Amino acid sequence: MTLNSIYLELCNERAWKPRYFIEETLNKLENLLKENKRFVLIARLPTGYGKTTITNVLARAALKNNPYFCRVIHVLPMRSIADDVCLELQKDKMISNHVAVQHLLTPGSPYFAKKCIVTTLDTFLLNFFKIPTPELKKVFQYDTAHSEFPRAMIYLSIVIFDEFHLFAGLGDISNEGKALTSVIASMICLLKAKVPIIIMGATIPDVLIDKIREEISIVGGEVESVNYVFDKDLEFDEKLRKKKKRIHIEEKDVMEILNNIDSSKSVLIVVNTVKKAKEIYNSITNKEEVGFLHGKIPEAIRAEIIKKIKNSKPRILIATQVIEAGVNISYDILITEPCPIDRLIQRAGRVCRFDEEEGDIYISKFEKDYIYDENFVKTTLEVLNPNKGIERKESNVLTFEFANQAINEVYKIPIKELKEIDYDMKGFLQELDALPILTSKYAKELIIRYKGFTENFGIVSCFNEKYLNKLYAIPVSEKEGWELIKKHGKLIDANYRLIDFKAKLREVESLSIYLLDKGYQGIAIPEEEYIEIIGFRPKIDIKTSASASKNISSSPSHHEISKPCAFIGQSLIKHTENTLEKALKMKYSFETMSKRFEALGININAERLEKLIKAACILHDLGKAADEYQEDFYNSCECKGKVSFYLHEVASAYYAYKKLKSIEDYELDTKERQLITLAILFHIAGKNLYDLKDGVKEKKMKWTFNKYWKSFEHLLNKHRIKVDYKSSSINTEEAMNFLEEIEEIIRKRESYYLKLYNLIYSAICVGDNLDSYEFRRTDISESRKIFIEELKEVIANA
Repeated sequence: MTLNSIYLELCNERAWKPRYFIEETLNKLENLLKENKRFVLIARLPTGYGKTTITNVLARAALKNNPYFCRVIHVLPMRSIADDVCLELQKDKMISNHVAVQHLLTPGSPYFAKKCIVTTLDTFLLNFFKIPTPELKKVFQYDTAHSEFPRAMIYLSIVIFDEFHLFAGLGDISNEGKALTSVIASMICLLKAKVPIIIMGATIPDVLIDKIREEISIVGGEVESVNYVFDKDLEFDEKLRKKKKRIHIEEKDVMEILNNIDSSKSVLIVVNTVKKAKEIYNSITNKEEVGFLHGKIPEAIRAEIIKKIKNSKPRILIATQVIEAGVNISYDILITEPCPIDRLIQRAGRVCRFDEEEGDIYISKFEKDYIYDENFVKTTLEVLNPNKGIERKESNVLTFEFANQAINEVYKIPIKELKEIDYDMKGFLQELDALPILTSKYAKELIIRYKGFTENFGIVSCFNEKYLNKLYAIPVSEKEGWELIKKHGKLIDANYRLIDFKAKLREVESLSIYLLDKGYQGIAIPEEEYIEIIGFRPKIDIKTSASASKNISSSPSHHEISKPCAFIGQSLIKHTENTLEKALKMKYSFETMSKRFEALGININAERLEKLIKAACILHDLGKAADEYQEDFYNSCECKGKVSFYLHEVASAYYAYKKLKSIEDYELDTKERQLITLAILFHIAGKNLYDLKDGVKEKKMKWTFNKYWKSFEHLLNKHRIKVDYKSSSINTEEAMNFLEEIEEIIRKRESYYLKLYNLIYSAICVGDNLDSYEFRRTDISESRKIFIEELKEVIANA
């Protein structure tokens, strides 16, 4: 089915009238995919047009095994809007079980395994740049993670960046351009492998689009656009023309404006700081009809407030920027502090959002705490002033056409004067993506150097010392966190216990990184100060507490086993067969994998790729058949003592690289051999090349294949895999020479195609881990269980 036919099917089911520009976007996307281009498709469509439907359609296409992408990742600037988009998508019963929201406080699909993931930019960037969010603390403490698995999932996706202009932080004084730098770096990396990218938004300034075009042209990327114009969708044209949002620029304070407004009207007040929001909230005596929302309200409480606002809209809602995107509500009147034009348009989107036709926007020029660039705020007010600004039919009305003209007028200067790209950071991130030698440890070093990949990274969790629960933590800035540490000196450890802060302040450069490095959950403050920061006394469910990870026991299957052994009570031959069987359930993704490899100059069709994955799965644990490991087992695979397969992957990869001759009479070329070698060599999470080299050298590792080779040879013959078995052992020197040869290869920038070894690795990872979970007599932690559930998700529809 074409994307458009899926869309029409969806419209028919939901009794929707198809939208012209949704169809045009899907048609253009389909053509770009078929033309095999590197592209970014930008859809500039009005608020309320139904842009989320595009994600809905693509999720259905992914479930129908679209050859160009296996999943959809929808990236947004804020957690609140991600939650909203996810709920909207889950209304479609066809995809509801395959949609999840993933951000730091909602682990819906931590490794991006679901068919449709709605996530935030910081989560997406961490998962893409080798620091999986569920293993963030693990990376900082142990330099280890399943870093390549979520990357493989991303490379098999279509990626949508929604509300893109908010990533850029235009006009925001505190924004250093890290998010814009990081997202552009990620786009360049993805486009190299021809991962399709869509950017959506109602008001994306031309200058930002020009910057995207300039940056992606380096890798041959093209920008294609779908822009809303009148006389194409007549019904929606009429809807836009009927809406009258009148602008009033007032030389009055917010409260003075509020006191002069008709009390029968619903009013949204948006101010620029939590401090100002609290002042206004506290000055209103009758709070029964007043709602209050800002970014320092804990997640669990904020979710309840948003739910209440949607179900029973308060007549007056006082909010900060958190309301700008993501809360689907409509008010008669907006009173706002001055802000740059793109922010103002977002705020104005909460006025007569639905079927209402008239509304008023009051901009108070009185502001004490400037968090935005004064020049952009001043220009915004000038552009909006009917006597000075852009000529329009109705001088004080904010129309869709005028909004787009205004945003381009305010941001008409070059992007480098608006928000500078950090080209050093961008280069380091591109290297991190391209070179397999650079692992989570290097990613951690970049985070420390730049204090995160986005401006949100330095947020510190602040707990009420009476309720040590992550859901009730307040997000505070580094600066605020330091002030609270100096004042109270209390931390929360990994087990949610209250402890004293003992480090010397001058020795801690970044509080957020210090907390990660030491495994701390955050800082703690007295309850009264906690209430002061929020602005009201919240209702806390004391039954909800931070629970420690449970151990989940897996039940081993009883089957006839004999040496060689894969683990206690587990046959190596059976484990290898099961690994292959489960890995091949990813066959639906092989065509997409093939397209990604082709983009990087490796012509492997789906059929050949299946052979490579078969060889990788058969060989991934070959090293375990070495006599040195099997000596620890009785013939029944019961252990004699302590069991260890330490560095078996080195021997397995050695055979793949040095000894593998052919697969089903198909001979591998150099690049294919390198890919499966890396997939095998790094299939144990957390081991980098230096760890392997150090281990081989320190333990003087050697592997002898005499007693059990025949058993494994039978398996190789069964699958028509030919391996040169002239030498029955690998000594330390041979292993070290092999690892040094691999190191030389993966250091070279021209070997960037090897970054996609993670696609083959993902198949081994699925098969190996799922079989181990099913058959081994071991207890696993809650974090391990989460990873296993994600692997199950990958083959859920196979």
